[in-house]
Amino acid sequence: MLLLTRKIGTKQSNRILALIILILVWLQLEFLSIRNAYPIEISLFYGTRLGSWLILGPLTYFYVMAITRDNFKIRQKQIVHFLPFVLITILIPLIINEPFPDRAVHYGMLSVVKYYGLGTTPFQWLYGVVFILQFFHMLVYILVSGRELKHYSERIKANYSNIDSINLVWLRNLNLGLIVILISSVAFLFILFFTNFYTRDMDYLYIIPVTILVYVIGYKAIQQPEIFRDELKQFIKSSKYEKTGLTPDKSTLYLEQLMEYMEKNKPYLDNELKLLTLAKELEIAPHHLSQVINEHLNLNFFDFVNQYRVEEAKKELTKGLDNRTLIAIAFDVGFNNKASFNNYFKKYTGMTPTHYLKEEISDK
Repeated sequence: MLLLTRKIGTKQSNRILALIILILVWLQLEFLSIRNAYPIEISLFYGTRLGSWLILGPLTYFYVMAITRDNFKIRQKQIVHFLPFVLITILIPLIINEPFPDRAVHYGMLSVVKYYGLGTTPFQWLYGVVFILQFFHMLVYILVSGRELKHYSERIKANYSNIDSINLVWLRNLNLGLIVILISSVAFLFILFFTNFYTRDMDYLYIIPVTILVYVIGYKAIQQPEIFRDELKQFIKSSKYEKTGLTPDKSTLYLEQLMEYMEKNKPYLDNELKLLTLAKELEIAPHHLSQVINEHLNLNFFDFVNQYRVEEAKKELTKGLDNRTLIAIAFDVGFNNKASFNNYFKKYTGMTPTHYLKEEISDK
């Protein structure tokens, strides 16, 4: 209910995240049903139990898309992503309606695969194999989600000089949590099928990470920082510039105009400087300005601006602190916090601001 009423994020993303939590809770409930050997005779239950992982991948991918793309909606053509889940969890169990053997009820479907010599029907074998393959199915979606996050990060850096308030850590950690579950599940499968070390307590190897992830998501539902801005609607949709109409001569002219403006007016001192703002001041189309920075300097907007900030900080540090603090200098040159200042200063100079200051003092 919290996810559906909270204001952070979008309604679409919150609904998808709520579904992810429900699926993870369902996986825990089915685990308890086996550990306690509840005599459930409905084969549909075991279909949903064995195929629930097939929906986690698509939901995670669509959640990332709902966060990173403006006005994203799950459209009719995207329903195909859920067909494996519908087929395995609902349609096949309803059509065949074959009861599961007792050992599947008491020990899980993998026991049917491992001890197939005790008598296994094609239907039972299918679901045993599906139980294994669904983890690879989810891995594909996790990798695709990671690629989407990478592209989103690149688009941010192409348009913003400070990204502290555009926090992608939550999305990356969600992906990482699912990867941990996959790794623990693969470890469990390896122990079960290829070693003699298996005991029933090892079932917790893959269910404990699921439980932890549920609580983490629940906590983040309250604490999650804002990771979507209205300004992101104005992102440049493509990094390709073949059809922008920017001639080489005009591109060179724009570069000279940009460099002169940066040196003379120091717009980088504004900690909220954006590509759109700078383009407007230069009277250059934003996509042309981005192209100039990328092609002539081999930098994105984020790195381009922060290099100027670091150079400005080096000049200030050379003068000495004079009753100032490092954080004061960081703010003066355009950084939003000390952590960002330290990280980017070290990235561009190979040393921390404190180390650089000591080197300057020792050279005098």
